[in-house]
Amino acid sequence: MPGFLGQAYILFTMHVRTHYVALCLSLTATPVLAADFRAYPFLHYFDYTEYDDNGDFLDGETGWLPGFGMAYAETLEAHSFGVRFELAGGTVDYDGETQTGIPHETETETILYRFGLDYAYTLPAERFQLVMGADYVGWDRDIQPNYNPLVGGVVGGLLEEYRWWELHAGIDALLYARNRHSGSVRLEALYIADPQMTVVNLGNTELYMGEEPGYRVTGRYLYRAPEAWSVGVEAYWEEWEFGRSDAVNSPIGPILEPRSETQHRGIRLIVEQRF
Repeated sequence: MPGFLGQAYILFTMHVRTHYVALCLSLTATPVLAADFRAYPFLHYFDYTEYDDNGDFLDGETGWLPGFGMAYAETLEAHSFGVRFELAGGTVDYDGETQTGIPHETETETILYRFGLDYAYTLPAERFQLVMGADYVGWDRDIQPNYNPLVGGVVGGLLEEYRWWELHAGIDALLYARNRHSGSVRLEALYIADPQMTVVNLGNTELYMGEEPGYRVTGRYLYRAPEAWSVGVEAYWEEWEFGRSDAVNSPIGPILEPRSETQHRGIRLIVEQRF
């Protein structure tokens, strides 16, 4: 009996020590931190339209803008935190009218930029992520002076600077994953917060537009190379609005910013490195 009790005691103590060591290792283990850096040239189709209070067309601007973006993200277990920067610029076509209602066409020198903060939470199934974030967005709209035969002279230009916050939240779904190929779609609700516009030519007159919602849809394909690199492509479509501003005094009298609608789309070419 003493021999049996001794063996039982030894087995019991070994079992306790094994679980104690495992518990200590689990408490002291450092969570795995992963990171990735992404760079992407892109083409952005700019489509902006203003309407009067009756819903009639006032003016619109359309055209392709080349751009470049960078993003960095760190992932800790199910949580991911990232930062982004994008810049696009070029010339778009302006089709509208003068302040006296005469049809007018010209070009607009356009600069778009954004700084973004992103957060994503991966659900246990690992095929879905809850995503959210906030972007600070700037748009410099330099409407160029141009000769108009209907007025027999040059119609002056106008420089307007728009600034706003874009809040976004949604879901990212992995639709396809096989070998090194994957495809996903992201659906986001947008909210345009604190939009304001400064008319530089009119004594830096400031106008505050109405806050409005919108949405964005993004489709993505990625190929993951074995050397910690990925390449792919994204296509996106987004729609949102600025609400009509109140009239404010300017050097030429009361002015306001009409209600507008924006429908942007584009394509990004992605190069990504994982760390």
